[in-house]
Amino acid sequence: MTSEAQHWYEMAAKNGSIYAMIQLGRKSDDLCNKLENLPASTETPAAWLTNAKNLTLAKANDGDAESSYLMYEITLDDQCLEKSANAGYPLAQYWMAVNERQGEGFFLIPGKREASVKRWLMLSSEGGNPKAMMDYLEILYAEGDMESVAAGLKWQLPPGAKPQSAITAPISRTLQTKLATHYNWLKVTHSFHC
Repeated sequence: MTSEAQHWYEMAAKNGSIYAMIQLGRKSDDLCNKLENLPASTETPAAWLTNAKNLTLAKANDGDAESSYLMYEITLDDQCLEKSANAGYPLAQYWMAVNERQGEGFFLIPGKREASVKRWLMLSSEGGNPKAMMDYLEILYAEGDMESVAAGLKWQLPPGAKPQSAITAPISRTLQTKLATHYNWLKVTHSFHC
């Protein structure tokens, strides 16, 4: 996190942004912080996470799906993630799929893990999560379900575009995001400037 990013995160956090509080709460693990290139924060990372938890807990206990996901981000308690996913929060559903794909959870019967991952990705895709859409389409492609893949690729078309113009359509937002994410990953992993 750069000093400019820290400034804006703190401004957002002071205005009630839970997401900003979580980022500031994780600042102690940040490479720039370890290199001691950041100015002192107005609060400690633990205080930011405590503030975020205090603001989020009541809504999460009332069953709010996004608040349950935020509690997962704050506490890293998998039960909060599962509660949020079961309540229909697409980002939580995506992370349930990722966690299960990486071996979390207990599945006794062969094939149940893959079926659960597919189900979470389908639900998250239906909720509009672009990463889940791409992962779900990849599973459908591997299964040979080309009809569903073709239908799913229509999600990627710009509004108003006809399916036959998909090849010449402008680059999709999903692809733009993936490219930007990859570019930022390259920048971060190959540069230590803060």
